[in-house]
Amino acid sequence: MRFSCCLLLLFAGISCFSQSRERLKEKSFNPAAFEEFKIEIKTGKKDKPLEVHYKAAQFIDGRADTSKLGFVLAGANTEYHRVVFPKPAATYMTEKTIPFLSNGSANNGNLTFVLKHLWVSEVIVKATFGKSLLTGPIDYLSFCYLNSDCYSSVNGEYTLLGNIDTVISIKRWMVGAGEDLLKKTLIDLLQTGDSLFVLQTKKNEPISYDALIKKTQADFDLPILKSSQPERGIYMTYADFLNNNPSIKEFNVIKDKKTESLTSIGLDDSLLNKAWGYYDGTDLNIHINNNYYRVVRSHNTFEIAGPRKLDKFYGTNDKIINASVATFFSGIAAGGFTLLVMGSTNKIMKELIPYQLNIRDGALY
Repeated sequence: MRFSCCLLLLFAGISCFSQSRERLKEKSFNPAAFEEFKIEIKTGKKDKPLEVHYKAAQFIDGRADTSKLGFVLAGANTEYHRVVFPKPAATYMTEKTIPFLSNGSANNGNLTFVLKHLWVSEVIVKATFGKSLLTGPIDYLSFCYLNSDCYSSVNGEYTLLGNIDTVISIKRWMVGAGEDLLKKTLIDLLQTGDSLFVLQTKKNEPISYDALIKKTQADFDLPILKSSQPERGIYMTYADFLNNNPSIKEFNVIKDKKTESLTSIGLDDSLLNKAWGYYDGTDLNIHINNNYYRVVRSHNTFEIAGPRKLDKFYGTNDKIINASVATFFSGIAAGGFTLLVMGSTNKIMKELIPYQLNIRDGALY
């Protein structure tokens, strides 16, 4: 099952859950300082080995940010935490495949999964009538976005079988659902990898391990990631940003109580209103909705404290329509449900929530 990465931008805009106070401040936003929230993948007597046609699997972490799996509100004070495994993701997931793979003598060959995205989050949904009587009118849908290349590996050579791009969900709060969600994601990945292993309808040229690592890291061979800081100026498109090549060098930022806009001598303001973002020599800012939001570096990507409702994203030709979220989830949730889309006057819609930039295509999740 394939989904565009920008779909994550759709449902991230109404992710997390109701809050009674503002937890994030744009100017002081520092996700690296968030405490860790560890999630383990546990196996028990009910977890039977999968019937697959390969012998073993290993993981390579090719994500832009290998330090976490997402953000979650947790703890006694309900603060944002960084979701992590007890060990580095590739090592941990390789270890956790062992109980799920059958050791039948007929099995041969190995699979290697190169993780490009592994991100967990949640959205608010309307509780069913029966459950609402017990727990209240809202419920939570936790989901994991997974994107991974799948290779068969024989004698140190790796052949690409295909790409796995999917979303796995559980209708529970992330704090309680994380373990089951990531186990479900791992099992789905191993089973989908088996399908690719069996089919192998077309052969790609095998490459060495060193070549595979080089190919994986090539996604981050970008001028903006090689520079200690962006060039000062206005980036009209996301491509300008990746190339660290602002289209406009001289500009001014005009701020009032609710909005922020850019001006430059000799240029029409309507043109600047479509800019992807700007760097003023101190902060990098991304244009979302009708405002700009400060961005901070995180490994080979960037993160922001942005608006809960994402109506419009600039410089990537993407428009965000919240109705698409309901359409997407209605197709995968048993029994169906309704996303809670609060009015713009509700405080929950005005609060900032953390996002990570998908450096590969410019979406947020």
